[in-house]
Amino acid sequence: MQGGAAFTFKSATFAVIAMVAIVLHAYEHDAGKKEIEFAAAVAGAAGILYTIWRTVQLSRQSSAARFAERWNDPTFVERRNDVRLVVQGQKTTSQVSSSNIAAVTNFFEEMSIRIEAREADEAMLKRFFKSAVIQSAAVLRDWIAERQKTQPTAYREYLKLAERWKDN
Repeated sequence: MQGGAAFTFKSATFAVIAMVAIVLHAYEHDAGKKEIEFAAAVAGAAGILYTIWRTVQLSRQSSAARFAERWNDPTFVERRNDVRLVVQGQKTTSQVSSSNIAAVTNFFEEMSIRIEAREADEAMLKRFFKSAVIQSAAVLRDWIAERQKTQPTAYREYLKLAERWKDN
């Protein structure tokens, strides 16, 4: 709730500034009113820009949270577990459902594209998925390379994300 409290405090600060501007405007002589009006307009514009920025941030965080929810959804468990067994070396890609591997790699590809488009909060997703992305990309490289023979751009963003996260 810290983000909500900070948002409320900043909103209240803008409201106080607006009220002070109104009071000063009422008691200021005509020459000073233009400066107060200008200051109020600047404060209003700053408030609007802050609100837009905050809305974008909250949207990115919400998008990231939805990825975590989908990952933990009970309907995704079998897919995730098949890939986990491959990553842990307990099975090979030929011993698990190819559609389950595709579901996980498609999930990471979609996540990577949303990060690249700045539609999802990368820092939040990195905290949650870093190990899974890096490890699965490393183990599934041959499986992915096989798909890229017929579709050269398949999983390209997912592999780029894994490399970037591996280096950081």
